[in-house]
Amino acid sequence: MNTEKHDIVIPLGIKSFENENFEIKVAVASIKKFCTFVNRIIIVSQIQPIKSLGDDIVWIYQDDIYTHDKDANIIEKVRQAIEQIPDLTDDFLMWSDDQFVTKETNWEDTIPRFMKIYNESTKDFFNEKAKRRIWWKRLIKCFERFPNNGYGCRFFNPHIPSRLNKTKFIEMCNKFDYKHENGITIYDLYYNFIGEKGVINFDEYHCAKGELNWKGCRWVGYFNSSMRVPEFKKKLKDMFNIK
Repeated sequence: MNTEKHDIVIPLGIKSFENENFEIKVAVASIKKFCTFVNRIIIVSQIQPIKSLGDDIVWIYQDDIYTHDKDANIIEKVRQAIEQIPDLTDDFLMWSDDQFVTKETNWEDTIPRFMKIYNESTKDFFNEKAKRRIWWKRLIKCFERFPNNGYGCRFFNPHIPSRLNKTKFIEMCNKFDYKHENGITIYDLYYNFIGEKGVINFDEYHCAKGELNWKGCRWVGYFNSSMRVPEFKKKLKDMFNIK
């Protein structure tokens, strides 16, 4: 087992601090309880994290400065973590506030996971999705940046913590004009840029309506609708001892 320690970077928007900071409390508590590889937890946001998260949290200020694409702000926040923390671990994990982990987790458990391959045989699936939600249009435009990678673009799971390399990430930032271009989804841009093949998605669950049975999955992501279910919030409060 790899015993090397790795930093965790959490880019947050203003909405992350709603609901009495509940989402970020859950994310941080799950990291501290279950992740064996943590070196530091670094939060990048325009609001200073609450004291109850712990004095060990490293905070970097970065506002949401871009309006053309949500993920451009996420990329910028990750970039600021890399550039402002010289000793950031070479490989680190990016985590979002609407994700938590449910069991002891080693670095080996963070291998990148893709959900589908974008190629001629699957374009109809993605185009159908894009008719109903603009996020899928952005995703397709992101894929179109990589027409000749030889094996079909991977659609990497957007809702679980994912490992990044700081040198390769800056190379990606310098390669693509994310500050102005549309059609940016951070994991798909990064992983297809570096040629990551990853593994097919597994051991992950999406809570869309506050489901309470996570089927033994390691990684759990949830949506805003889950926060409106009292039983869902109570289960997380009890699981991570959140007041």
